[in-house]
Amino acid sequence: MRGVISFTVIVVLLLALAFPAAAEEADFTLGRFVTCQRIVDREPVGITGTFPEDTVKVYAFIEALDIARETGIKIQWLFEDKQTAIIELTLGQSKRWRTYSSKRIGIRHGNWEVRLLDSQDNLLRSLAFTVQ
Repeated sequence: MRGVISFTVIVVLLLALAFPAAAEEADFTLGRFVTCQRIVDREPVGITGTFPEDTVKVYAFIEALDIARETGIKIQWLFEDKQTAIIELTLGQSKRWRTYSSKRIGIRHGNWEVRLLDSQDNLLRSLAFTVQ
């Protein structure tokens, strides 16, 4: 009997090592990921991919649905392909969770990208936008 239990434990451990992605499957469904001019009452306003030159701040809005457990995400901001910031956020276990990150633009007019990453830095979605 002891041998059967030991064998079962070994098989379970080997399966866990062979299929680590199964435990790391998506902890949520992405409802919306948009860039916008501002957030009002937890909703994006002025959704766009092109911002005027006098833009002070750009927002990346995230709506997550059916969050299985507390989940870490990251928002990575890039200007002209160079990282300017990475923001860590936590989604709570919920049917719906809305959050956002913002970036001050300053004089950095040109091509931007904002990336939504999971806690292991895997790319979930990216958005390109320009500041004219």
